[in-house]
Amino acid sequence: MKIDLNKIPTEGLELAETHQAADLDLESSEVKYISPLEIVAQVSKYGNTANVKTQVKAVLSLRCSCCLEEFNREINNNYKFNYSIENGSKFADVSEDVRQEIILGYSVKNLCKEDCKGLCPNCGKNLNKGKCNC
Repeated sequence: MKIDLNKIPTEGLELAETHQAADLDLESSEVKYISPLEIVAQVSKYGNTANVKTQVKAVLSLRCSCCLEEFNREINNNYKFNYSIENGSKFADVSEDVRQEIILGYSVKNLCKEDCKGLCPNCGKNLNKGKCNC
């Protein structure tokens, strides 16, 4: 989502785009997107600064770090960015900034639920589905 910084009206503007996660290089072996990213941006101009408030929605498929089961997680995040209009700046690439914020928000340890019991260290049974015979 590129914004022409010189064409922001005084009342501001709203932009909306849909991106595939692969287009923004967001997928990895542990993070898969099962829906496109919906990005809505509210753009306003104050002096020599463009303020961009974004809302990003998507659904991810993750693998639990404890029990190894796949589960879905919805993201609905808001980000704020400021861009200087001075020094001949013409465009701001919001997509790249959103991409970086999403990656920074990835969890190191994904849990299917807060009280995930994980796997039995002896037999490997998923303890969320019942006790094992060990």
